[in-house]
Parts: sequence; C-alpha cells; structure tokens
Amino acid sequence: MTFKKIIIENIGPINFIEIEFPKTDQKPKPLLIVGENGSGKSILLSHLVNSLIVGKQEVFDDVDVEKGKVFKYRSPDYVKAGQYYSFSSVEFDSGQKIQEWQLLLQKDEFEAQLKFTPLRNEWNQIPNTQYSHFSSTFQGDKSSTKDIFEKQCNLYFPVNRFEEPAWLNLDNLTAKARYTELKKISGYSNRDIICTSPLKKNVNWLLDVIFDRQAFDLKIQNVSVTFPQNQSPTILNHFSGYEGQSSNIYTVILEVLKVVLGESGDIRLGAGTRQNRRISVMKDNEIWVPNLFQLSTGEIQLLNLFFSIVRDYDLSQGEFNKLSDVKGIVIIDEIDSHLHTIHQKEVLPPMRWVPSNWNDRQIFSHSSPWHSFDFHAK
Repeated sequence: MTFKKIIIENIGPINFIEIEFPKTDQKPKPLLIVGENGSGKSILLSHLVNSLIVGKQEVFDDVDVEKGKVFKYRSPDYVKAGQYYSFSSVEFDSGQKIQEWQLLLQKDEFEAQLKFTPLRNEWNQIPNTQYSHFSSTFQGDKSSTKDIFEKQCNLYFPVNRFEEPAWLNLDNLTAKARYTELKKISGYSNRDIICTSPLKKNVNWLLDVIFDRQAFDLKIQNVSVTFPQNQSPTILNHFSGYEGQSSNIYTVILEVLKVVLGESGDIRLGAGTRQNRRISVMKDNEIWVPNLFQLSTGEIQLLNLFFSIVRDYDLSQGEFNKLSDVKGIVIIDEIDSHLHTIHQKEVLPPMRWVPSNWNDRQIFSHSSPWHSFDFHAK
C-alpha cells in the first residue's frame, strides 16, 4: 500500500501543491522532488513521514515517536505569511487519509471577521472554537492500517543521518556482530521507520542471514556409489549448494555489495570466528575488507541505504524470495548530500536496477535518476 495523493496549502513557503503519485501499469514509480533551498521540499517530505508515524502509532507499541506525541509540530506558526489558514492532506491507495488544518483565528472568528471560508468540505469538520484540527482514518480500519506496516517496507532517511567513521574511536573498530534479538510480543513490530544510524543493526542482520543460510538452506543430494568391495551401492549425502529464502536474500546482499564496492568478481561475506565475530568481505576466498566498519563513510552510507531497505522488508511479513518481491515506501531527504561526487556519478546510476525491479516501492528523494517533480514555492 503506497501513497496516492498529497495536498499542501499555505504552509511555510508553499502556496499550493497537489501531487498524484506516478504509476506505470498500476505500479508506483520512484519520485524525485527537486527545487532550490527554501522551496519547501523537506516540509513536503515531513507530511509524508508524519502520516507513516501516525499510522504506526495506531497499531504498534514500539513506535519511533511516543504515542500521544507528534513527529511534526502542528502549529499556526507555520501558516504561510499573508495567509490565514493552512491545510494538508495525505492519502494512501488503501483509502486511509490524514488531514490537518491550522487557523490564525478560531473558526467562528475566522468566518465572522474574514467573511470567507476555504472551498473544502473538510472545513465543516473543524469545531467552531478551535484553531487547529487533525483527523485520521487509521483508527477506523486497523486491519488495513496494520497491513501497511506489517507486509511492506516503510523507511525514512532524514537529512541528519550519520555513521561514525571507524577512525573516530576504538568502539567502532572493536565492534562485533551479534545475532538480533526480536521480541515476539503482540504489538511489537521490531522495526523503525526513521533511519539515522542503522549500520550496527544492518551488521547484526547480516550475521542472522549468514547463520540462517548455513543452518537451514543447505542443499543435500543423495548419491548412489558402488565400491568394488561391496555388492550393493552405498548412498552418500552430497552437498550441492544453498537453496532457500535466506540464500536468496544473501544473493541480493552480494549484488548490492558488488555495485557499491565496484567489484564484479567472486565476492562473499565472512563472519569471523567465535572470539572475533566481525562481518568481513571476502574476495576470491581471501579477506578483502576485514570489517565493514572500516569502509569509507561514503561507502557505508550507500550500503546502509540499500541494506536497510532489504532488511526492513525481510523483517516484515511480506513474501521475500527475490528482489522484485520487495515493496513499500522509502523516503530519502537530500540523498546526495552525504555522498562523495564519485559515488553520485559512478554508483547511483548503476543502482537504477533497484527501482526497476522493485516495482511496488515508492522512493522519494531530492536527487534521483528516476521520475522527477520540479518543485517551486509560489
């Protein structure tokens, strides 16, 4: 379930904007929001993220923002200069919708003094003595709401995302991977929408995938062998590779690694020994990158971006056997601000295969090689 439409009126520098999110053959297309500084791009993204936070608060206890509190401040202070009200609406394909009104005067005074009302039916929902009104339909259909957060990926990479470089302190160099502990409790999703520093979670998840592949995805074939000293054939168990969901996810992980690191050879992951459990990158069966924490900050940012998407969907209840199974919503604020120019030029273009295969995902960012929307404040 993805976004269908957003409307923003009289908020910050935005006079009015309405976006019907693009689709091709009923499949959502990645969307690029471009515009000069101060034109309202982050404001638009904040309304999309806020709708995800509000929905998750309705169905889960482990939420990014405490229940009863907001991700985005709701205040008349953000009404566009020279205007008397603001309005926003975010609608999902599944029909869920959140709307917000902010008035500089309470509604009855607004109508009495200004002698007009906005031409929206939702205006009638505002109580006469209120300056602000917020409505959400998530409460009315919790089953569909739960599907949004259980069966797909939902991530937001804010502009303040970061990863400490390995040289900053010894904690990073000595950090070890641990198997992830998931709470199997009703009301817990074990997932976050907001991704600011996900490297350690991703490293632990990689260890989980490696373990599951080795423990559960072994492909064993029975081979009949006849020895000269025996009259009857002997049945031997023959290891013939890996097959299963974890193995499929592992293959996806290696594809991402090869693109980000610019390698096309024999690349695989290593997990270190029991005494030194680090995720390493092996090349031609030799240790190439001893510890993922040692990669450059730019490489870590790219790996985190794509690993977080795969990891979040892997932790959902959606079916995951191949890359095209991944679906959901990914919001990226200032995608290029954390990337070296070389990564922007040489790594992001080849990653076009990601959205071309992930047909059921919406990706929103300020920089992207896909569908664009020229954003101007009016």
